[in-house]
Amino acid sequence: PLSHLEELLDSNYLTFRYRPQNNPTSTIIAEFLLSADFQGNDVYIFLDKKEHAQNYFCRSFFPKTDKDYTVGQIKYTLLRKEKTTLSTGESVVQYEK
Repeated sequence: PLSHLEELLDSNYLTFRYRPQNNPTSTIIAEFLLSADFQGNDVYIFLDKKEHAQNYFCRSFFPKTDKDYTVGQIKYTLLRKEKTTLSTGESVVQYEK
């Protein structure tokens, strides 16, 4: 799935505010959890940012197995998604409710 990361981020995935304390058996520390479908299977993308930074980075990325990391997390509703090509500065709205 990693080679399809851009496709996954372009999809209208489920977004959660990730609270590590709701997954006490996990050591993942992240601010957001994205759950996206890849060829009929869910994959998890954990996003975080450094203190005082504006850009997010991928903290962890793996396919869903027996454990559902979305349980007990706060689900967000996607209202708008915009993709910007860094090399050109061109922005495209991919979703707007």
